[in-house]
Amino acid sequence: MAKDGKRKIRAEANGSRTPSVHLRPQCEDCPRRQASPSFGFKYQVRGLKSFSQLSVEDQIAVLESFCKMEGRTWHEVYATASKNPALRTGLCYTPAPDKSLLHDRPDSLPKDVDLYHFRFSDVGRVFGFRKGDVFNIAWFDPNHGSQKG
Repeated sequence: MAKDGKRKIRAEANGSRTPSVHLRPQCEDCPRRQASPSFGFKYQVRGLKSFSQLSVEDQIAVLESFCKMEGRTWHEVYATASKNPALRTGLCYTPAPDKSLLHDRPDSLPKDVDLYHFRFSDVGRVFGFRKGDVFNIAWFDPNHGSQKG
């Protein structure tokens, strides 16, 4: 959030307004690990759930999860994942390997990136990948139905 407590909104070239929320790098020794993170919608996959297709309640929950990530470093975001299910709380930023998906990896996503998801509600997840300081959103999964198990 901006210093005045209001969410920064970035006007896109096409006139849409998207929230600009910041994340930070994952590597311990990376000189940019304190860089301000952001979310990107450039790689949103057609045919899978988009933000506009979520219920209003889920849209609010997604924006709240963006705010949670905004105040953390990437190291802190990665720390929300745990192999111990009892410790998986909050964002639960977790790898989403292609073999765990119930559908094929969308062709529109870069082949050289690893997919991750994070929690926006008890069952809702946001899938995407990190490139630099940007978490690029691929799709939203409000019912946790994109992965096996």
